[in-house]
Order: sequence, then C-alpha cells, then structure tokens
Amino acid sequence: MANATTKHAVKQRVLEARRAEKAAREAREAAIVDGLSEFLAEVDRAAAVGTKLEDQVAAARAKALERVERIEQETEERIAKLTEAAREETARCERAAGEAVMRLREQGETVTAIASQTGQSQNRVRELGKLATTAQGATEVVPMGSADTCGASEDAESAGVNAEEPDVVPGGGAVAASDGAGDGVGAEEPAVDTATSLSA
Repeated sequence: MANATTKHAVKQRVLEARRAEKAAREAREAAIVDGLSEFLAEVDRAAAVGTKLEDQVAAARAKALERVERIEQETEERIAKLTEAAREETARCERAAGEAVMRLREQGETVTAIASQTGQSQNRVRELGKLATTAQGATEVVPMGSADTCGASEDAESAGVNAEEPDVVPGGGAVAASDGAGDGVGAEEPAVDTATSLSA
C-alpha cells in the first residue's frame, strides 16, 4: 500500500514538471512570436518611411521647379520693363542734350567749342544735335503744300549741326572747306577758341 502511494506521488510530480515545462516553452514561443512580429512590423514601417520620403522629395522638387520657372518668367518680364524704361529715359536725356546743343549753336557756339568744354567728342555732339533735330521734325505739324519748305528748313538745321569744323592752324587762322562757302549750307565755321565759355 505504501509503495502504491509513493508511486502515485512520483507520477504526479513528473506530470506537474512536464506541465510546467510545457507552459514555459509555450511562453517562450509566444515571446519569440511577439518579438518576430514586432521586428517585421518595424522593418515594414522603415520601408514605408523611405518610400514616403522619396515621394515627398519628388513633390518638393517638382514644386520648387514650378516656382523657379515662375520666378524666371517674372524676372524676365521685370527685366524687359526695366530695359524699356531705361531705353526711353536714355532717349529722353539724349533728346534734351541735343536740344541744349541746338540752343548753344543758336547762341553762336561751335561744335568744337561745345565738345572741348564738355569733354565730349565732336561726333557725339553732332549726333545728339541731329537727334534733337530729328525729334523736333517728327513732332512738328506740316501744313498742306509746305512740305518742300519744311524739308529745306530741316536740311538747313541738320547741315548746321553736322557741319565739319575747320582745322585750326597756328596764329588763329582756319583752313577753308573744300566745298567752298558759296552755297551757305554746310559751309565750314570759323575756328573758335576752345577756352570760350558756354553762353548762359
């Protein structure tokens, strides 16, 4: 009887040990499954983050490219406006300078004197004077039947501005133009001392 009791107790201990071992093994396996699941989930999230980043970078670059194109277009339009404004301002200033040349010519100053006292070349002075003459002729209203008279007047003014200055020789004399002074228009002007001041 005692042997039977002892055998039964031993069997119970073995069964309990096996159940405990099984429970521990199942717990370990469950922990491993949880760990593997967490690992794969994080790997998938990392891949998703990389894909999302690529999409965001592509979208940002496309938006930046659109912005650059818009800025370049606006810049070109702005440059065109500035260029046109500068051209108009330059033309206005040159016309005003030419009008000043014409007034000085009417007051008796020669192209040589104007050039020497302003530091400009004679060609530049003549060019500006011609611009003023052309602008003045374009703004004048020409009556019917007076085209010939107007044309002759404009030619005379142009000849006065564009006339070549005589070469100055020692002693204050001037070399006469080869065209001669008989025709009146385009005749060479007498030499003027370069120290002559501009008339007010």
